[in-house]
Amino acid sequence: MQQKNLDAVVSSDYIQDYVEEHLPEGRWQSGGREWVCASPYLQNDYKRHFSINIHNGLWQCFKTGKKGNFIQLYAFLENVSPRAAWSRFVFKTLENDEVYEPRPEDDMVWDLEIDNHEWFEPLTPSSNLDDPLMSDAFKYLYARHIFPEKEGEYYICREGKYKDRLIIPYIEDDEIYYFQARTLKDDNPKYLNPGIEEGAKAGNILYPFNPGKVMVTEGPLDAISLKKAGFNATCTNGCNVSDVQALQLKDHNGPIVMAYDNDAAGKKGIRVFESTRKRLRMDPFYICYPPSSYSDWNDFLCKNGPTAIKNWVEPNTFKYESFYKVKEELGLL
Repeated sequence: MQQKNLDAVVSSDYIQDYVEEHLPEGRWQSGGREWVCASPYLQNDYKRHFSINIHNGLWQCFKTGKKGNFIQLYAFLENVSPRAAWSRFVFKTLENDEVYEPRPEDDMVWDLEIDNHEWFEPLTPSSNLDDPLMSDAFKYLYARHIFPEKEGEYYICREGKYKDRLIIPYIEDDEIYYFQARTLKDDNPKYLNPGIEEGAKAGNILYPFNPGKVMVTEGPLDAISLKKAGFNATCTNGCNVSDVQALQLKDHNGPIVMAYDNDAAGKKGIRVFESTRKRLRMDPFYICYPPSSYSDWNDFLCKNGPTAIKNWVEPNTFKYESFYKVKEELGLL
């Protein structure tokens, strides 16, 4: 059985196998829906204070009062960050909401030892600047004011689907779990993302960010631009927040500032997210658009620099509540 629970799209069969292996000596209750066992948060819990529902992934330790979802439990038991746990399940989820099963042909991309990929080359201080593609990549990043500060921050691709493109990697725990490829020639479309056929779904993925207050942009260049100005930022790979992305934002337990583009598509995305937020019982969010005279946050960075962004964000961040649209249309914000 597949179920869309409140932490990720994870099969109940997977949860069942996982808890039986990692939380042994338990017993099934409630018609096989609840696994009751010794709590991993206690020592010598012979009274079995821990229970997890395999259909929604929710669990509780009745002795300590701890509770959460399957992703949080998995992160604790595997000793990885919640973000890394999300990446293992969500970033490889198929369109049909089934847990992703790796295929042999995915190894080229999804083993993600990208440094060893024959077609991907990192930008480093020793890169050959006489090479036209390498030179174009550095010049593009400089023009965008997002020049690399360390090795492996960006790559180029020489062959295959992403030929002649700059690779903008999404990195978590020193592993690349996703990327965006920006053309350095005259190719269309300008941007390419790995798709379903490669075991990924852009709508399930967020650009890496830290705990705490986070600004949510449409694309990685805008997120990187805000990071250059000192802000914690992520992106949704478009102007829509999917349920899976929303639940990742909910799980990080910090204020959310929607920082989409100041255009019709961006504003529509905000309205849709408000409906999603209410349905998923998330806290109200905040909103901060770039100035209307700039096309996006990267344009703002390029023309005015990081200090201008710092000075803009705080006084132009507003809580998105029921009368926000009225205030906006009356010019009161």
